[in-house]
Amino acid sequence: MITGMWTIWGTDPDTNQKIWYWHPPIVPTQEDAEQLEAEKWISIDPEQQHTLFLTLLGQLAEIKYVQNDSDDSVEAWVQQEDLAYASSTPVVLAFYLPEHLQSMETSSPIPTQQEESGELPSMPLLVGDTLASVQFGEVALVADSTAGGWRPYRLQQLGEEGLAIQQQMLREITQLEVDARTSRSHKRFKKRLLKSYQLAVRQERYLKLHQLTQKLAELYWKSYQGLAPRPSTALPIRTLPETPYVVGKGTIIPAPQPVQAVLAAYSNAQAGAEGWNTVKSVPTFVYNKENGTTHVEFRPSDPSTQLDNATIQSLWSQVRQLSDIDGDVLIAMLAQAIAAPHDEKDGVWITGKLILDYRGISPIMKREEGKLRRAGHRQEDLADVASCVSRMSNTWIRVEQWIEDDRERPGRRSRTKKEPKTYLYTRESRLINVTDIIRQHELQAGSGKSISEQSPQNSIAIAWRYQVGSWVEPFLQGANRQVAWLLQQVLSYDPYHETWEKRLARYFTFHMRINAAKGGVTIEREVGKLIEELTLPINQRDPDRTRKRFEKAMDRLEADLLVSQWGYVQDNPPLPKRKWLPTWLQYRLWITAAPALPNQYLPEAN
Repeated sequence: MITGMWTIWGTDPDTNQKIWYWHPPIVPTQEDAEQLEAEKWISIDPEQQHTLFLTLLGQLAEIKYVQNDSDDSVEAWVQQEDLAYASSTPVVLAFYLPEHLQSMETSSPIPTQQEESGELPSMPLLVGDTLASVQFGEVALVADSTAGGWRPYRLQQLGEEGLAIQQQMLREITQLEVDARTSRSHKRFKKRLLKSYQLAVRQERYLKLHQLTQKLAELYWKSYQGLAPRPSTALPIRTLPETPYVVGKGTIIPAPQPVQAVLAAYSNAQAGAEGWNTVKSVPTFVYNKENGTTHVEFRPSDPSTQLDNATIQSLWSQVRQLSDIDGDVLIAMLAQAIAAPHDEKDGVWITGKLILDYRGISPIMKREEGKLRRAGHRQEDLADVASCVSRMSNTWIRVEQWIEDDRERPGRRSRTKKEPKTYLYTRESRLINVTDIIRQHELQAGSGKSISEQSPQNSIAIAWRYQVGSWVEPFLQGANRQVAWLLQQVLSYDPYHETWEKRLARYFTFHMRINAAKGGVTIEREVGKLIEELTLPINQRDPDRTRKRFEKAMDRLEADLLVSQWGYVQDNPPLPKRKWLPTWLQYRLWITAAPALPNQYLPEAN
């Protein structure tokens, strides 16, 4: 962390807290004035144009300094479009100093990377190093001549939209901090520098952050001008809606090809996203099967967002954050949507706590008067769930699948033998439609605090009202009904340490516990195709480790009663003594799943 780039503005008259803004070091660039002019940069005088210069700093605009050879003076240059934006939106995003850092306020600054190595870090790394420890944007300075130059505005005055933008900003800053730590580690141990495309991704992340700061500054400015509605300073009291526990003995979930496609896409992303490609400017995963194709796409949350380079890079950044945890959250939401009662507008609620319970994540336990009591889930676990739901709302699917034609048509005569019995079902929709969100700070109204006293750090989304996208409609009724019997252990496997068990358990859930059977079937599969389908790793140098890991996972599923028995079919050829991996990957195995017993997998008591 670097404190030498924070500058104090003054004291907030309403909260009596000191307001700080960001101020990067002045280090001359190697570029000259002619180069910068050619690239549409323009010079600015920080002293004569102080308000404008401070605005640029507060909006994280990149500033380059050119040293004049004649008198050693330094001239500041900014991009023309940033200057124009700052001129029309004179808002400086700032922050309060957290309590654990207030003791450093008067201390000497920690040496920067430049002082340590003689080299100035790039703009993205500076942002990550200096702003990750504060709540950047929680307060802003709005240019106001009647208030002595600047008027403080707090984030809570902007409502949910402002909070959402700031949370996106903090996520980008956190990732840039990770990049900064990685960069320092590389220099310390003289490791190979990042590849050029990784540096480009880092720069795109910074540009995305810069755009978010401008967007939040514009919201502050509109609120100041009275163009945006200002929410009441009193928090509305909200309570969590009733969310029944539906995963325990077992419950049904939709099991058509689109669901399997999304789970495969999420798992593939966790394994490196090799199956993802850019199609029509957005990250896309294509899932092909005999009866059809499902396209899993990642799109901006706002359909009107222009798909420029920064937006596309941001979408890819979200894809790289996908994992099997996202798949677990999807399964939990599908189960809730099927089993829980719906409201009058066909919506259903689910909470982060409930999802964590379904996944077997233990809550914090505290001892009081000699007894243990449940004290709620960890904030980081709830935040992970919130991130998954946010990414899921950006997931779209395009279904092209042949299904049985059981549609009723007015005046339709009975089908003749020559008439087709199937038709190509096509649909494009969001995976999940989130229509309402309850955030943690909304439940704190009973504390007597006004919204201006609530911390943005407590604004984690903890409950969602949603509907499953329209793509699911034909798969829940009639001849095309495809549902699977879900056992809770499928969600309880650790997504990182028990990846093999989790993905295999999901696969057999969808292929062996279909519709009313809840099991009682035997299937055969080829080892290699199964591993490829689930994007599981193969150790080419030590294939025996792969075989043992696979067999260990299958034995675990049998021990956990997710499958009843399994084994290799008898007519598989013997493995050669050397180079046997290709032969083993062609091995066929049989798997049996007995019907689930009604007393298995009861929910744990709260």
